[in-house]
Amino acid sequence: MRILLIISLLIFPLTYSVNSSAAVAEGLYDTLNPERGRNGQPTQKVFMKMADMNGQSVVAVVGCNPGCVPVVYSYQKEPSETLGRDIYFSKAGIYLFAYDENSYVTAIPDAQLGMKEWSRLVFFNVYAKQGTALPLDKAGAMAFAIDQSKKIMNTGTLVEQTRGSGTYHIASPVKVSGKSYQTATIELKDAPNKSLIFSACERCPNDTFKFLTDESSLTGTETYMDSRGNVIFDVKDGVFVWAKFGRDFGKKEWGKRHYFNVYAKDIGYIRGIRNEKSKQDSVDALMSEYALTVKTEMDRRRKEKNEKKVANQTLPKRGMQNAALESEITAAAQRWASNWKWKESIPYAYFTSADWRVKHHPLTGIVTGRHIRGIIVMKRQDGLCSFHYASFGQDYDGSQFVSTHMLGLTPGQIKLSCDKI
Repeated sequence: MRILLIISLLIFPLTYSVNSSAAVAEGLYDTLNPERGRNGQPTQKVFMKMADMNGQSVVAVVGCNPGCVPVVYSYQKEPSETLGRDIYFSKAGIYLFAYDENSYVTAIPDAQLGMKEWSRLVFFNVYAKQGTALPLDKAGAMAFAIDQSKKIMNTGTLVEQTRGSGTYHIASPVKVSGKSYQTATIELKDAPNKSLIFSACERCPNDTFKFLTDESSLTGTETYMDSRGNVIFDVKDGVFVWAKFGRDFGKKEWGKRHYFNVYAKDIGYIRGIRNEKSKQDSVDALMSEYALTVKTEMDRRRKEKNEKKVANQTLPKRGMQNAALESEITAAAQRWASNWKWKESIPYAYFTSADWRVKHHPLTGIVTGRHIRGIIVMKRQDGLCSFHYASFGQDYDGSQFVSTHMLGLTPGQIKLSCDKI
């Protein structure tokens, strides 16, 4: 469709229909800076006209008519309405601002309009309808464009922030399959399967966040979590904060490796978040508060649960009983602990298996030794006791089993009260 538009501009008389609030006056415009004209030669006259492309108002600017390929600018509805002047944007990254009814300012800035205040312009120009004076010089044109970027970042509330499902603007654009999205759809589902569904685009995969009952009660706001440990907080009407905890929520405090994003129905609110560090710091502080509140309570619950588990824990049932061999495996466990510099002391060890299992050479079948499962009982420095599952072995010298030793441990001490040992 764009190809057809360009062909029509090059070949046919210029006609147009207008959707925006003010039509661009068709005709020749003088320029502040030279632009590319016929055969690439510089020119200080361009031809401008409006057209309709699939219901979208566009402006074409050509350095010669006919014969030059135009730069096509599309009308930007929201920025135009917010700033009160028609604004257009080309795929080449150039903005076209209506300055007054007879003149326009173009600019290639260092950021997208509405993402941050501009600090510099890579390119700019001024167009004035032939027969009228150029309204701005170089300094004035640059100041005007940069001022527009500042105004849009400080417009304040633009729409009513209502709680619930809808389209939300995103403070830091979300990437899906390499493409960035600045808006997303959030759908809230009620009980019995209360959840939040997030989608960056119509064909993007949905992310489902399940409602967290306990955490919501602790934070004082509806709290949701997805399968990857990302959390969304419904912080106020029309505003959600997404936080990347990486499964740390309720386990660790908010730290440098955690980060957040903000979703809001009001793009003015989002621009305020982007533009003011103090607002970003406020969100960061809120995430820190939520994380600490939930962690503190979850730590208390985990401690209480662990204390109950320790209080109810008992030693495993004894297997084979042989006082002499138990003395030998206790000595073997104590040697192991000494070699590995354990801080725990080992009063005794015992067997949990009913008998030894004999080991044979895989080729000859000759007996090489035997092994058995058991328990190492330990006293800890924190006043508790514990035990470790372990395995013990003996070598075979051809006539008898000798050299009782430890073969290894099952990872993880199991704590219990010392009155249970």
